Amino acid sequence: AGLPGDWPDAETHVIVAVNNVRLGAEALRNPRVNKVFVLYEFLPEFCSDADQRTHALPKEERLLTYNFARAFKVDEKHNAEARFAVSKMVRGPRGDEALVPFCLVADVEKGGEGDFYEFGFCELDLMQVRPRTITIEKL
Repeated sequence: AGLPGDWPDAETHVIVAVNNVRLGAEALRNPRVNKVFVLYEFLPEFCSDADQRTHALPKEERLLTYNFARAFKVDEKHNAEARFAVSKMVRGPRGDEALVPFCLVADVEKGGEGDFYEFGFCELDLMQVRPRTITIEKL
């Protein structure tokens, strides 16, 4: 699924999108996995924790459809610090600076208070997904 036509371009924004999550057999059987959301960490110093997660969906079937997208402004004129942070990520000497961690999390209720159970993890390498039209030198 693509992004809406009126979304900003990749010159001035980085867009994090989560379309679908396919649950494995173990997650489907696990009673602790009830409502599922995706937690990620991208530019945490420039946004709130609430901006680093999808909405929670009930575990009703194997394929969960989020159709989630969030645009992070990295334009040079108004968001130079965020742009510099992304530049450091993709220019890092070790290569792991460009990895964005994602975690599957179940929202577990305990005594009326929310608690979380992490049950899946992956990393996205920005160097592998950056648009071909954007060069690192532009960052």
